[in-house]
Amino acid sequence: MPQLTFHWFCHLSRMIAIWIVMWYRTNYDLLCDYFSAIDWLSIVHNNPSAVQSWNAFFGILKKAVGMFVPKVAGSFHRRKDKPHHPRIYRKCAATKRKIWKQLKKRPYDTMLREKYRGCVYRWWKLLVDSLTIFE
Repeated sequence: MPQLTFHWFCHLSRMIAIWIVMWYRTNYDLLCDYFSAIDWLSIVHNNPSAVQSWNAFFGILKKAVGMFVPKVAGSFHRRKDKPHHPRIYRKCAATKRKIWKQLKKRPYDTMLREKYRGCVYRWWKLLVDSLTIFE
């Protein structure tokens, strides 16, 4: 199950804390009761513009998530060593990136799009072959 992460960064000795929100452990019944107890008409009445209403709604939503959705503090460390890929992978990825940059400038060029599709196909073929060799 994918996890949504809210990034509240705390710089503590070169370590960045990331809050991982665990939606699967949320108490949705209490969350529903909380939203039902809010007088939405008074919120709209007290915040007549769209921006004010949105900010009020977002504040309420953020408060509700903070109260009823558990979160875990994870840490984010950069890897010191890059994973090593064989030269053929790196070369194919570089070609794919180069063609993608050209394709962003000329999105309607059919020959360039065909080259990109061929390169993507070769890239996926290399990945599948490496996985079958690994197994």
